[in-house]
Amino acid sequence: MFINKVETSFEAAHRLHTYRGKCRHIHGHSWNVTVEIRAEGLGRSKKTPPGMVMDFSVIRRIVNEEIISLLDHTLILSAKDPLAKHLFHFEENLKVILMPNRYLEPTCENIASWCFDLLKVTKLEEEYSCTISSVTISEGDGNSCRYE
Repeated sequence: MFINKVETSFEAAHRLHTYRGKCRHIHGHSWNVTVEIRAEGLGRSKKTPPGMVMDFSVIRRIVNEEIISLLDHTLILSAKDPLAKHLFHFEENLKVILMPNRYLEPTCENIASWCFDLLKVTKLEEEYSCTISSVTISEGDGNSCRYE
């Protein structure tokens, strides 16, 4: 079993509007993203050169297209956060991302799960004969969540 890993990062703010601690307030992080791709063998896809699971630059491009371009320099809110509707009226150029309802709050755990789901809907597994093994999201201060 081979596991390839790509690490990247994005800057974003969030808040946990139902939380009763300091994270209830808007605050930002330098989020780190680690994506692991798993394959049974090397060169199993016509798109992959012999001796590789998958070109690292291709993995990085897909992660950038599906995750980084969506979340970088945004404010990530729950779709149920009452602040969201006010922000859209206040500043139309503000990049606010509303997490789908099933994730409830933009916690590190839910962002990891959401990013995993975003990558699962790509053709990565079908086209490259590999599997997305995990996505780890770190808030940049030693706290992280790995979703498999």
